[in-house]
Amino acid sequence: MHKPRIIFFDIDGTLIDMEKKRITERTLDALRRLQQNGILLAIATGRSPLIVPKFDGVEFDVFLTYNGSYCYDRRGDIFVSPIPPQDVQTLFLCSTVAEELQSVHADTANFPMNFMPLLNRHPYDLSGGEQQALALCKALAARPRLLLLDEPTKGLDACARERMTALLQALRAQGLTVLCVTHDVAFAAACADRCALFFRGEVVSCEEPHAFFAGNHYYTTAANRMARGVCDTAICAEEVAALRRPPEAQP
Repeated sequence: MHKPRIIFFDIDGTLIDMEKKRITERTLDALRRLQQNGILLAIATGRSPLIVPKFDGVEFDVFLTYNGSYCYDRRGDIFVSPIPPQDVQTLFLCSTVAEELQSVHADTANFPMNFMPLLNRHPYDLSGGEQQALALCKALAARPRLLLLDEPTKGLDACARERMTALLQALRAQGLTVLCVTHDVAFAAACADRCALFFRGEVVSCEEPHAFFAGNHYYTTAANRMARGVCDTAICAEEVAALRRPPEAQP
């Protein structure tokens, strides 16, 4: 019988006991003995690399994450898919919000949203905006200096979009750099320090939001279109609403 050179392990239900929510000492001992015999250990999981756990006394050699979309070893990347998963539910692997946050040691104290009313709920039972916020909180557990977001308001209703806007504004105020790709022009106008337009692979315009949207007759916000001829520089609903207030009520 040939000795295997590498063995692949799933995390949930294989390495981690789903009832005890942890890896057992017996499993850890087996992994150590495999490594002592010169066998490489690999993780194969649907999890994001941000939430792959570390195991005491055992350092895995290879990692296949996002169901094979992102693979790496101790030296660096092996394979990176150009289209990573965009469904935030792929990040949720626990039975409750509390377990999701604990799995990455998330810092909820400094996160601009209160998860307390949601802790006992299943992540799949949250609203779209709540799921986006939970996924964002888990991503921030890695303490990134740069946060990359792709269509963060996709599928959100107006109220959830407002909460996401307030959330990103608060994170920006904390000093986090956010680079966001979006087709939601109202969201960009409310959140961004600078807006850029890509066309045929090139940046054709890059300005601060008022200069970017107010001077654009095609790619602009609904608020700016409504305010044309009255206040051409208004780009947000709040700025349009302020035009109707008496002078003494202006902020």
